[in-house]
Amino acid sequence: MTSPNPEFELLVDGLSVDQRLELGHYLLSGDAALTSVARVNRVLSRDASDESDPVVAEVVEAVCTLVPTWLPEPDGGWLAHHHLGATLLAARLYRRKDSPGGMAEFGMEGGGYVSGNWPDVAMMLGLSNYAVGRVG
Repeated sequence: MTSPNPEFELLVDGLSVDQRLELGHYLLSGDAALTSVARVNRVLSRDASDESDPVVAEVVEAVCTLVPTWLPEPDGGWLAHHHLGATLLAARLYRRKDSPGGMAEFGMEGGGYVSGNWPDVAMMLGLSNYAVGRVG
């Protein structure tokens, strides 16, 4: 698999699946991690210290390893808006597990759907229409 981030590809080139998983755990363990289980739990209005849900941990790990394939880490490290964007992305991906078809709830007014288009996350991460233009 290739990513638009050549630095990430150089980092993981030739690693086995187990080594990539170990790298993911390493990326999650540092203070520089894009998000954490505690941050995602706070956004989900859950006890921040509760790390018993393996699905939250899996989503957080996936986000922390996926976002660097989309954009390179800035020289000074990840900025506050990157952390917030990654946390929002992880929380929304976690919420999608209960609504794979997009329907979150059904009431008297009809169905409530989870949007598949998240411009606020794209804005926080500097993706899509919010990416900084580059020449060359």
